[in-house]
Amino acid sequence: MKIMHEYLKCQIPEMALRNRIKSIIIDTGMEALEYQIDAVYNAQKILKNNGGVLIADVVGLGKSVVASILAKLSDGEGVILSPPHLISGSKGWNSYLKLFKLDSSGWSAFSIFDTHLSEFLEVKRAQTVIIDEAHNLRNPNTAVYKRIKDIVRGKAVICLTATPFNNRPSDLQSLLELFNGLTLAGENRHDFIESLRQLDKDYQNLSIEKRKATSHADLEDISKRYDSINKQLRSKIVPLTIRRNRIDLQETPRYKQEVGDRIPRLMPPDNKTYELTPEQSSFYDAILEKYFAGKAPSFKGAMYRPQMYIDGKGITNQYQENLYSMICRLIVARWESSTHAFIQTIGNLKKSLNSASHIFQKLGVFVKGVDDDITEDEIEQNDSFQETLGEDIDTIINQLSKINNSKIMYCKSNVYA
Repeated sequence: MKIMHEYLKCQIPEMALRNRIKSIIIDTGMEALEYQIDAVYNAQKILKNNGGVLIADVVGLGKSVVASILAKLSDGEGVILSPPHLISGSKGWNSYLKLFKLDSSGWSAFSIFDTHLSEFLEVKRAQTVIIDEAHNLRNPNTAVYKRIKDIVRGKAVICLTATPFNNRPSDLQSLLELFNGLTLAGENRHDFIESLRQLDKDYQNLSIEKRKATSHADLEDISKRYDSINKQLRSKIVPLTIRRNRIDLQETPRYKQEVGDRIPRLMPPDNKTYELTPEQSSFYDAILEKYFAGKAPSFKGAMYRPQMYIDGKGITNQYQENLYSMICRLIVARWESSTHAFIQTIGNLKKSLNSASHIFQKLGVFVKGVDDDITEDEIEQNDSFQETLGEDIDTIINQLSKINNSKIMYCKSNVYA
């Protein structure tokens, strides 16, 4: 009898929560699916125990629905911080606020990039914060990350992203440091964060070893050690994460039966050929042969290889030359991707150049916020120095010394891109 009592004592709260989740879904007019009920139930437990949860289901499985139900279950008011293009429209966050009647419960949606976020009363009163496209916060040195970290202090945090891990373990560390639990994944918070830092250091050291490796055996050994780091990282974050893909749903009998053909299937690319106009063709060739490629591209990229311009001696620096080449490849890749990607990249490089030029003209110090491990995916993320302006040379050097990804380069003449 006592065993039955203890069993029911555990089961009744679980059944009550599951029934409440189901009721919330049905009230919206949607069908209550087990895979979503399970996700919300498990996410609620993670959120309660860790002060945050990472919802990382692949695209199309309903991260927004899961987050909206968690918002409905939460106590008090809350805010959704999202890229601006995901707020309005029929599938934007404002539509979810209305669908789940959160707009009448003190919930609002704001652009994550709004520099005045902390001034809004709704943000100040929020007890729960949902961060959509949370991978935008993987660089802790950006002004956006610092603003958001101040905003979420003491609040429950729900991070949504289909790509939580992009380049290195520090990507995940940045997100998990937003959680406010005294313990994370059952560990002391400080110990947990330190263990992630150590994994990131191991990862960086391996990256250096990989560049210096001279034999196939060395590369195989490094590959195994990469796998070991990834396994350790995965075991650390699993207790904090909801992560499923289409295969998981299709291979789980009780999910497969209910989802049927509801989950969109990824189809192979449908190749189409389009003819360029003579003007477009000429510009395309110029991109590849004149501006950013060829033996002597007209894009000089002086911002990325300032050593060439010190005293006019034309002294080269291999690291800077490698970085310049990487930038050229990046721009060409963006051009081949889409016109929009190309224009956006050029705009980002222009912004970076203007910031560096401003510091140089004001203080006589040329700064570029990159490190030796930078990849093409990270080029446009390293903008931490852009807002770091001091009153004098000592102030700026002190500020920049605190940014792990910064390099200070002294130049004696103006530099142009």
